Amino acid sequence: MSNRLSFEKKLILTVILTILLPIIITIILMYNIWENTLYQKTDEYLKYVADNIIIKLDKLIADVEGAGIYISEHEILNDYLKNDNQTNADKACALIKNYISNNEIINAVYIIGENVETLDIIKKSGETFNNFTIIESYKKLKEGWYIKQYVPFYIKNIGEKGKIIIEVNADIFYQSLNEIHYKQAKEVYLVNNLGQLIASKEWNTTGNIIPAEYHSFLTKGSSVYENIISSENHIVLVSEELSNGWKLIFSTPRLEYLSDVLFFQYQMTACILVIAVAGLIIIVYVSKQLTRPLKDLANEMNKFGQGDLNSHLEIRTQDEIASLNHTFNQMVGDMKKLIESEYEQKVLKQNAEIRSLQMQINPHFLYNTLDTINWLARMRGMDDVGDITASLGRLMRYSLSKKKYVQIKEEIQNLKDYVEIQEIRYGDKVSVIFQVDKELNTFYIPKLLIQPIVENAIVHGIEGKVDESTVFVKVEKSAQDINIIIEDNGIGISPETLDKILSKEDTKTSGHTSIGITNVNKRIQMVYGKEYGMHIDSIQGKGTKITLHIKKVSDPLSI
Repeated sequence: MSNRLSFEKKLILTVILTILLPIIITIILMYNIWENTLYQKTDEYLKYVADNIIIKLDKLIADVEGAGIYISEHEILNDYLKNDNQTNADKACALIKNYISNNEIINAVYIIGENVETLDIIKKSGETFNNFTIIESYKKLKEGWYIKQYVPFYIKNIGEKGKIIIEVNADIFYQSLNEIHYKQAKEVYLVNNLGQLIASKEWNTTGNIIPAEYHSFLTKGSSVYENIISSENHIVLVSEELSNGWKLIFSTPRLEYLSDVLFFQYQMTACILVIAVAGLIIIVYVSKQLTRPLKDLANEMNKFGQGDLNSHLEIRTQDEIASLNHTFNQMVGDMKKLIESEYEQKVLKQNAEIRSLQMQINPHFLYNTLDTINWLARMRGMDDVGDITASLGRLMRYSLSKKKYVQIKEEIQNLKDYVEIQEIRYGDKVSVIFQVDKELNTFYIPKLLIQPIVENAIVHGIEGKVDESTVFVKVEKSAQDINIIIEDNGIGISPETLDKILSKEDTKTSGHTSIGITNVNKRIQMVYGKEYGMHIDSIQGKGTKITLHIKKVSDPLSI
């Protein structure tokens, strides 16, 4: 960034490059992702619509074919085809009338006998026509689906006995296709493999040939295609084949098909432009507001640098710049005073430094003094005073040492020094028992990890108890880790207080204080990780058990 630019321009450019530009880039990337997702979802939804129509049409086709099978295999019809007397004819007609009267898709049933010369017709209306001379085209029909006079026919060959022809209501297909919304497909064609229309969204198109632009799609597999139709870009869906080989072809202009996507594009483009312009305006405005006090400060500092000791800045805000202005005003005032009494200030400063040095006491002086008190006490037969003094000296050396991690045996020895002082203080009211696995003595732990827990157990756990309190300190193996257990038979912790401790709230009760305990848990997790830490079990009136679960560490440099 050029050093010739002002701070204000640098700030504007920095904010644009670090905040506004990444936001716009992110929005553009997200926009592309959303756009592709919308394209995909739109195609998937169109396929979903087509699949639902296919399921519905397949059911209609299955119903017709089921009707053909039912009628052709019925005993009454077979009797009629064997012996076409009036009685059998009446029974066959009654059977078919009864069946098709409740079937909305079947208009009529045609029966061709084995001589293929006459035709019986049974219509849904109840009309029956017997012994019609058969049309030549019917003689050539084989089993399958056909279009005759713009009406779909289903032909069921029943062997040597003859044929059954079922006339289907094409309006049913028309109604199914018109359930498809205009946006999903402007044109919908249900076609056979010859390109003949079974039905479309337009009335009375059955039997027509599909428009020439769609002929190439008859041999294509199921997918969504994009093609030029009538000089306009269209989205064309070719469905899976129906059970009888028919196909659905959806077609709609691309702009209409993707209207939601295009609307989203316009919205996102407008949004990006608005964000960019608004962001730029805000950045420029905020930058000017932020840099104006700095410009004022720079002007006053220039005046001050030229010897104007009356420089002063008005403080209008309470932010960091206001603090800087306040500091500048103080500096100017201090400079005035310094010029007026420079020598006096130097003397006062030197005196203050001397007093500060006099107040600093070398820790070694304290160690030596405590050693002196220890030996004097022992020389005069006051061994308990000597013991306390010696323990206190070791505690100070241990606490003030620069080591962050110590061996377990060092931590236990320091703990024993602390306990020795407390046992002398409380007498027979408290005792501490140590049980340490010697194999763990040389492993390293954070310094002063156990003492806060033991201190809580001694100082707070025995409050309110008349009889002796005992604290057990155990160090034992736990698979590949170490468990340090501090257990007392003190007054315990109430459930409410325990909940607060476990939820890391700082509490102080007559039983325990949670501040030290919580800090120990935090230290363990900071050193070893979240899988390690502290577990508390307590029964009010009976005692508390705290388990520190830590990792085995043989080299402190690996922590």
